[in-house]
Amino acid sequence: MAQQISESELVLMKIIWKNGGAALYSLIMEELEKDKNEWKNNTVLTLLSRLGEKKFLKVKKIGRKNEYVAAVTEAEYQTMQTHSFLVIIRWYLLCK
Repeated sequence: MAQQISESELVLMKIIWKNGGAALYSLIMEELEKDKNEWKNNTVLTLLSRLGEKKFLKVKKIGRKNEYVAAVTEAEYQTMQTHSFLVIIRWYLLCK
């Protein structure tokens, strides 16, 4: 799972992690509104869909609602980012 996520996708992941690793769409939208984020519904749904495609999120159906469940913990994500950074630095140093 070496794919990167965008800053916007990371905003959504942080909301989900903050909520114990799972969140309903309505909770995500409430948290975005608290942070004065004015993303439209379609934007948020697109970002959540991309996170699912990248295997960072799983979608769990609860009746007619979707619960978004983190497939990667925040610690795992930070470890991946650190590893990616070290690979880039190593490559840079070897190319000097």
